Amino acid sequence: MNRRRILTYASVGLVGGLSGCLNGKSPDREDASETGSPTQTAETPTYECDAATRPASPGPDADPPGDAERYTYPTRPGSLSDQEVRSYVARYERAYRLNKTYSRRGTYLNQVSVSIEETEIYDAPDGAAIVQVAYTYDAEIEGDDGPIEIDSPLLYASYYVDDEVVLRAVDKKLQENVSRLVVDPITQGQPVECF
Repeated sequence: MNRRRILTYASVGLVGGLSGCLNGKSPDREDASETGSPTQTAETPTYECDAATRPASPGPDADPPGDAERYTYPTRPGSLSDQEVRSYVARYERAYRLNKTYSRRGTYLNQVSVSIEETEIYDAPDGAAIVQVAYTYDAEIEGDDGPIEIDSPLLYASYYVDDEVVLRAVDKKLQENVSRLVVDPITQGQPVECF
């Protein structure tokens, strides 16, 4: 093989190898919009437990609409099996949304409900789970001229759960029904509970 041909092959290989880096894609993390489902890296999230925050459940003297038990956050699941973690995240997001709505509307809130449409499991580091929940909620609040109905669009929240923390991430943009992770809770999640 002559020297020019070797240099040509070497430069083509170098340019091809760098193209993944130059277009903003890492070899360990695929673009979710191209594949339909993301491939998570083995990274673990960084967080401060002191920053963990979530809407508080109504106090004992409060009278939220509906069954008061549904405002209670679930306890950490016994395992991170698909079934247990899906159920845990669905109940957690339901309590989160109910408490957030109640904290904003208080005594003006006549009714509120959350409908879980779908939960989806995504690749996660060992000993952890990533779950995305799609849901809608509706509420009725008392206005000056009578009741006002509120219906949400389809919303997505993504959760990272391990033995130490629950991280929650949301994308506030309106989304179509998607089959990809809308927002990565490892890189964009905020702690809502530490164990």
